[in-house]
Amino acid sequence: MKSKSDFVLRTMLFVPAHKEDLIEKAATCNADSLVLDLEDSCRPDSNKIRGRKNIVDTLQRKIFGKKKIFVRINPRETGFMFDDLCEVTIKELDGFLYPMAGSKDDIVFFCNMLTEIEMSRHLPVGNIKLFPVIETGEGILNAKEIASASDRVIALGFGSEDFATDIDCIRDDHNVSIQIPRQNVVFAARSVGAIPVDTPHVNVHDIEGLERHIKQARNLGFGGMQILHPKEINLCHQYFTPSDNEAMEAKEIVRLFDEAQKNNNGVAIMDGKFISPPTYKRALQLIENYELINKFNNK
Repeated sequence: MKSKSDFVLRTMLFVPAHKEDLIEKAATCNADSLVLDLEDSCRPDSNKIRGRKNIVDTLQRKIFGKKKIFVRINPRETGFMFDDLCEVTIKELDGFLYPMAGSKDDIVFFCNMLTEIEMSRHLPVGNIKLFPVIETGEGILNAKEIASASDRVIALGFGSEDFATDIDCIRDDHNVSIQIPRQNVVFAARSVGAIPVDTPHVNVHDIEGLERHIKQARNLGFGGMQILHPKEINLCHQYFTPSDNEAMEAKEIVRLFDEAQKNNNGVAIMDGKFISPPTYKRALQLIENYELINKFNNK
């Protein structure tokens, strides 16, 4: 399905919201988007107040350039979610990361609150988007309904560490234990035109393992990855960006297919292989993605 947004989310870099120096540094990196974190990395809890203030301050100073800025709020059951929403919902914010998404009800509840705040502040309703991250077995079983719960959902993520704890599976170096939930996230996201964004690779110093992880993610259909360190950015962009050669080949596939249709030929052939309708559609998708990323890079 065609993407419902023009967001480019090959890399979503997490930054602790209470660390002003790290936010300033992240603003200069080449990640596609930043996730200013009010949850796990913003501890002790007293730092959440400081984190909310930092988020508003840096957004209003417009230091992030073309990057899309998301805020990871605290889960519903923590008691911090409402304060997070009230403090950081401003027009400069692109979206929220909703952690531990378990069901459609979670998303509907959150979006209803966000709509009320937008209306009370005379902000355009729906401009702030949503990135739910699935981190439990329940969430995987409900992935499609989570993805389709709101038009605000423009991306869907997976969190492997909480997931492994929730279902008591063993995390292995080759990601065998999380392949099925990862694939389910891709299925759910793509079915509604959202971008599937893979789980972080937690050992940021293991570059060989990181590359293996990214290759798997791309093979499964992910469009990007949550990352924990700027050193991961370039490798992610390499794998999640169509190459110039791939784009040229896709354009040739489209040309030959369109020419065959125009001349009432039943089939088109390239390098001895039939160009089927799915191959043609795949080529169009690749070209669209290639052009979207080029446009983003040249902003």
